[in-house]
Amino acid sequence: MPVNYIILAHRQPLQLSRLVQTLATANSRFYIHVDSKVDLAPFEAALAGQQAVVFLKHPHRCEVAWGDIAIVQAVIYAMQQAVQEGRKGHLVLLSGQDYPLRHKNEIEAFFDNHQQVDFITCFPLPFKGWSENGGMERIMHYKVNRSSQKYDYMLFPSVYDPSFSWKKCRQQLRSFPLKKRLYILSLILKRRKFPSYAQLMGGAQWWALTNATCQRMLRFLKQHPGYFKYHQHSLIPDEFFFQSILHSLPPALPIKDMLTYVNWERVEEELPVTFTAADFKELAQQTSYLFARKFDIDVDAHILDLLDSHAAAYERSTIIK
Repeated sequence: MPVNYIILAHRQPLQLSRLVQTLATANSRFYIHVDSKVDLAPFEAALAGQQAVVFLKHPHRCEVAWGDIAIVQAVIYAMQQAVQEGRKGHLVLLSGQDYPLRHKNEIEAFFDNHQQVDFITCFPLPFKGWSENGGMERIMHYKVNRSSQKYDYMLFPSVYDPSFSWKKCRQQLRSFPLKKRLYILSLILKRRKFPSYAQLMGGAQWWALTNATCQRMLRFLKQHPGYFKYHQHSLIPDEFFFQSILHSLPPALPIKDMLTYVNWERVEEELPVTFTAADFKELAQQTSYLFARKFDIDVDAHILDLLDSHAAAYERSTIIK
């Protein structure tokens, strides 16, 4: 069965090209969304000659802000295109700074052996690992961007929320121009309640879902247009948008945890960890995962060489066995 990839990118065209070349097989296909704030031409040039690559174009390119619904919208656009093309097999969601831990033939064989399994981490909310409120402020408060810069947003509870304070609200509103203040007031004067027809679940952003499951999700969104609209003011919706849909549908396929390794545990200036050659042993030990994030060729490109060699050696030993 083919393996199809949705890749969200916003930088490093050459790194994206290397990722695609490393994963590409005769059966694979790549649906790539490049943030609309970024010039698409360098990405197209870097991947020129790749026959299995589809770049999302206007009006299906989104201006992405951190933790914003635009990330979800980009995934939906790519998902719709893959389904419309009748692609079979799994759709695997990656970022442009991900990289495989296994050889592409092994990855293809893995999905061929798990054709009826969805891989997506899911857990009920509230989840104490997310915040003091278990992450509920992400869903129950209104996220309003001040700009598209990372972390440049504010959360506003509804006036009906027990945590609401007019004093704090007035202080926050000063950060916005008058027109935006009036818009925010129009939001917070309404009750904010998670849709009753959906089961609230959280998890990691990255997943690998079957084509059949993607079709079911798209039907859900068509039947419930208010679901997407609700999340236009949710914080980091990519970490619960699809999980909540999946658990709101009648059970269909077994669900297992995601296949992308991410390290959020190390004390770093910024998480998740950006892996370097010094982390090779840690990555080589992740036998339950097919991919990892994140990598940056400006920081260390050698780690990608090490992973390529490791994957090729593992694949040869598997063939010998």
